[in-house]
Amino acid sequence: FPSHDRVENVCQGTSSLIDPNDTNYTDQTNLKTIYASQAWSIKTSALQHVIAIIDSGIHPHEDLSQNLWNNSHLFPKYAAYYVKHGFLGDKSFNSTPHDNHGTHCGGIIGAVGNNSLGIAGIVWNTALTLCKATSLRNGHITWLDGHVSTCIHHILNHNGSIISISYRDIDQSQLLTSTSLYQIYC
Repeated sequence: FPSHDRVENVCQGTSSLIDPNDTNYTDQTNLKTIYASQAWSIKTSALQHVIAIIDSGIHPHEDLSQNLWNNSHLFPKYAAYYVKHGFLGDKSFNSTPHDNHGTHCGGIIGAVGNNSLGIAGIVWNTALTLCKATSLRNGHITWLDGHVSTCIHHILNHNGSIISISYRDIDQSQLLTSTSLYQIYC
């Protein structure tokens, strides 16, 4: 392992490595870079955490369906509204994606591993939830600051553990800056 003052080598002395049998695993060179095989020899599951993906939606996918969490009970008062308007996705995939980005991110994080299909996610057995924060305008995908902010607030206020959000080409906004500060100090 590379040396770093904030990283502890918990795999030192571990001789067994886990290389999953997923068909495209050998193409996932990023997992070698982060020493995933060593980490998987310790743990492949994170069911105690709900991982929220704020993105453009997730397509139905055989490598993700087992790990998608039905989250309608997370926001009981507003669940019907959020699901209807595409904020929250659940096992029924009712948050239609605008592109493949959310599916790609979901797979990197939580594709079921060692199942002889597709790819291996970083964590093989987890609870993924989706909060859609994009809109399609004039043929272009647009990130909506208000949706991103709403997603972050609701996830954090309802015991969300981990948030994954990756977007590009978004102008710095006061709303997102205050939401990010809220996230850090919450």
